[in-house]
Amino acid sequence: MRIACVVPAKDEAAYIRATLLSIREQSVRVDPIVVVDDGSEDQTAEISRGLGSLVKDGPRHSYQARMLRICETINAGLAELPPDLDYVMISGADDVFPANWCQKLLTKMTLNPRLVIASGRIEGVGFNPFFPMGTRIIDYGWWRKEHDPPGLYKESYGWETLLPLYARYRGFQARQFRSPVSVAQRRVGAFADWKERGKAMRDCGAGLLQVAWRFQELARQGDMRAAASLAAGYLEGDVEPEPWAREFQANLLRHGVLRRLGFRRSAPVP
Repeated sequence: MRIACVVPAKDEAAYIRATLLSIREQSVRVDPIVVVDDGSEDQTAEISRGLGSLVKDGPRHSYQARMLRICETINAGLAELPPDLDYVMISGADDVFPANWCQKLLTKMTLNPRLVIASGRIEGVGFNPFFPMGTRIIDYGWWRKEHDPPGLYKESYGWETLLPLYARYRGFQARQFRSPVSVAQRRVGAFADWKERGKAMRDCGAGLLQVAWRFQELARQGDMRAAASLAAGYLEGDVEPEPWAREFQANLLRHGVLRRLGFRRSAPVP
């Protein structure tokens, strides 16, 4: 079983050593570890090379938006991977993993061939069993065979969400598990751009009612600036969602409404 890892990084010298050491010390071999250095002005590249990682200079970006730049950076790393891999791990540059992190998720995936994207839990962060969070492992053969573009993210605001949604739409599974547990060296969501998240919801086929629910959640938390930015981003989005994404989101919305009304036996979302 071959597993590789892609780590996008920009000015991560304070964190990346602990991250790479925890990946190198996994109970299963992870090779290659590709660090895509996105124009760092610190020692990110030198530290990464010193720990045996393959360091690739980040692409000359086509975008200004942060989410799109991250997607382009990860895709540059994915393009370096050998085609005969079984799995790919896509890691944040500040995550630290226990030695059995990969093994636990790989065991779940090999026992369940329909499980094609899996993540563990991040310490101190909320849990959603139906959606991978943070660093994840992806079945690389499935990704190359079933997805367009093969083995790459679609470059859109919703790139990180679209792939798990597509897997579920096609009858596969994308899940988060309570174990293993990783640690983020800095606060998760510290760089959240709510306008970009609104555009991502549009890219992923979310309807107005779903955006209104998210707006209400943020408003209830007292963050009206985030709520307003989310709504503005959604309304400003100029990308037409894929038809399958609209269909999936409509199914998801219908299922959620029926559950709220007490119809617990409604048909499950694909």
